[in-house]
Amino acid sequence: MDVSLAALADYALADKADRLSIIGIFDKIYAASTPVVHRSAYLVMVLQSTRGDYNRDRDIRVEITDQDGRPVAGPIDATVRIDGNPESAPAVNMILHLEQLPFPAFGPYIFTIFVGGDVKKTIRLELARQPETHPS
Repeated sequence: MDVSLAALADYALADKADRLSIIGIFDKIYAASTPVVHRSAYLVMVLQSTRGDYNRDRDIRVEITDQDGRPVAGPIDATVRIDGNPESAPAVNMILHLEQLPFPAFGPYIFTIFVGGDVKKTIRLELARQPETHPS
């Protein structure tokens, strides 16, 4: 199983036909000072299955670390099972609602996505200092 799409967004949903809608994809957030807690974000992933994934549970893990590899939140674990006809290799949409994400300092953060213990995708998020505005 591979991760064909991974993004952070302001909001995401999958409708009854399992079509994804993703609103506000971002890779940078701004703050006046740190530490900061980001109230709500969605991690959207499209997992592309293979014939070998059928009738098996696949463990998914997301780790969020700072630039030195230190965790900033506990890992997120989930399990995906692919059932059905192994002649078609369906994509599986996964949406994780991330609430109250702590960011202790300005700089880059890495979201690492593991499938079955193997790194399949990383997403980089930058916490940047909010630009100063000067009155005209």
